[in-house]
Amino acid sequence: MTPTRPTRLLVGFAEALAAPESIWSLADAGFRLTAFSRRGTRPPIRHFPGVDVVEVTSPETDWHSTLADIAALASTTRADALMPFDDEAVWVCSALADQTAATVVGPVGDQAVFALDKRKQMAGARAAGLHVPDTIELDSATSIEDSIDRLPYPVVVKRALAAGAAEAGLVRVPTVICASPGELRMAIRHASPSQPMLVQPWIRGTGEGIFGLVAGCGIAAVSGHRRIRMVDPHGSGSSACRSTTPDPDLVACVERMLVDVGWRGLFMVEFLRSDTDVWFTEVNGRPWGSMALARRLGLEYPAWAASERLFGETSFSPPATVPELTCRHLGFEIAHVLAVMKGPRTDGIAFPSRLETLRAVARVRSTDRWYNLRPGFRRIFLEDAFRTGSAPLKSRLLKLRPGARR
Repeated sequence: MTPTRPTRLLVGFAEALAAPESIWSLADAGFRLTAFSRRGTRPPIRHFPGVDVVEVTSPETDWHSTLADIAALASTTRADALMPFDDEAVWVCSALADQTAATVVGPVGDQAVFALDKRKQMAGARAAGLHVPDTIELDSATSIEDSIDRLPYPVVVKRALAAGAAEAGLVRVPTVICASPGELRMAIRHASPSQPMLVQPWIRGTGEGIFGLVAGCGIAAVSGHRRIRMVDPHGSGSSACRSTTPDPDLVACVERMLVDVGWRGLFMVEFLRSDTDVWFTEVNGRPWGSMALARRLGLEYPAWAASERLFGETSFSPPATVPELTCRHLGFEIAHVLAVMKGPRTDGIAFPSRLETLRAVARVRSTDRWYNLRPGFRRIFLEDAFRTGSAPLKSRLLKLRPGARR
């Protein structure tokens, strides 16, 4: 998978969860790399000599300046391609697609809209035969006030846009579980008034993912995983996940959905498996957080996506068999323990046992692997673990400061 000529990729954001493993996949394939990071973040991957890390304006602060900074960086580095590692970068790279000579290794145009708008994803999922939870679509959080007392609690309130642009910066809207009208009114009070929102019934289940890339006429190198633990039991990314063999019927529906929208490149489709069904959650159109698990299985998705987009390669060599491995993020495992010790924020969901959580996290098996652990670069692993593991404590301390909004 080595490029036939020196190829410079401009990738980011370097502090994204998927960045270290994605950068290693690309570097091992022979790509030259420059990574952009939000100013002041100092991502651990800066310690890897195979990548130059350059700070740019955070798009949450001023997306206009972010576009200008990255366009200038693409010019000075003579980048052949841009590759996004998180949703904000998908938005930025798509916006730059017509402003630079660099190819975007990721969704652009209508595909970028699909990658970022969960309403369009749900419509595509329904048309492809996937099960989608009943959903109330809101132009803004405040527009739910008329029906707030009639909802089937508990409900999940989440953003409709994975990255939404306001006049100044991109807006992040947290996902919240609400067990009562009072909790929902509190969530609306702190929501961005300009951003569209989704309200769905809370479904108890286990998160699953189907991964691959669309190359040529269909999807290739399909794999799957199941979440073992979430960082926050209320709902979040995983702190530990295990490899699985995807259900062929689900794969067929995923392929139909992606082909129908003209998708090209990487994808991750998330599901929630309950006692009665498998529910569609969302599509991610960029490297995902559990990239470490894919790479431990021999699936070099970032390098394959770049080679497909830049060199037209459509033939890949995934492993013939998939061993059962569990991949764990040390910092997120610590954050998971802290979240369980703190207890639930709402009475609407079942919460893990504190004792069982401690036992499960302390147990290390021979089939366990670790996110962001690479021979010779343990400093990256340890710094990343410390940052993510200590983040909940830092957040709590900030809320205790005088004048902090609670």
